[in-house]
Amino acid sequence: MSLCNKIGFSTNIFDNPADIARLVERLANDFKAIEIEFEKDLRFMIDSNEAEWHKQRDKLNLIREVTGVYYSTHAPYIGMETDISNRDEVTRLCAVDYLSRYIIRAAEIGADIITIHPGYVELDQLGMVSFDFDQLAKSLDALTAVSLKHKIEILLENTGPDREKYIVLSDQQHERLCRHGNISLTLDLVHFHAFYHKLNKDEYLEKLKKIIPDVKNAHFNDVCNGEHVHLPLQKGNFDYHQVLDFMRGEGYQGNFIVEESGGGYSPDDFVMSAKSYIGQLKAGHVQCAT
Repeated sequence: MSLCNKIGFSTNIFDNPADIARLVERLANDFKAIEIEFEKDLRFMIDSNEAEWHKQRDKLNLIREVTGVYYSTHAPYIGMETDISNRDEVTRLCAVDYLSRYIIRAAEIGADIITIHPGYVELDQLGMVSFDFDQLAKSLDALTAVSLKHKIEILLENTGPDREKYIVLSDQQHERLCRHGNISLTLDLVHFHAFYHKLNKDEYLEKLKKIIPDVKNAHFNDVCNGEHVHLPLQKGNFDYHQVLDFMRGEGYQGNFIVEESGGGYSPDDFVMSAKSYIGQLKAGHVQCAT
């Protein structure tokens, strides 16, 4: 399948409204892949109104059946309820239980992957930042057992710099988790680029090449000068097309989801820029990988 058909869009650009089906129906007119993020108003609705979720779920399944759109999902990640790396065992187990429910929600709408975050850093009694890798590994083991039952694959997202509360795993830690269990990666290219944009081209692509075998889903946007700010396509100076084309050439077969917003741009700015990129690919104005 050509790169043109692999460009998708995330509902988090619109802050995940409770009436998610209406938004997805609109996006399905232009994108063959949509990532539904279970956050903000959508998360609140699911947690507080099961009957309304069932209505939205049924509408989402009808949209998928009629249009053939592919759904991926992103688990909640805001708040202690989602902290699967927490040192306190009760807090960690509660987070595992909470995210397990969203694995089931993902299965209910026909998704086969769900992206999760590794959790939050903690401060010890001396104010030092701490993180227990083993707590995360235990949580992923438990979540994987749930995901296998519901035929969903868990993907762990690489987090970016400049967000001090979020755990940032090294490439080696990501690899260790992938080898440890049935875990793959969602590669956020903005996060990756923010860390490695100062490398020369060969070093940059070599580092990317090493992790591609573990990547099953990708997020991307434009970036200006490597800053961790997600911009609409063609509004920065990140050669994202070269990166996408390189990943495809190295065997990556997943989608590239326009995800997260920033820079003061509106959601429609992100939609229009993504549609423009797809149009350029189809017209051959940029080389379309196959």
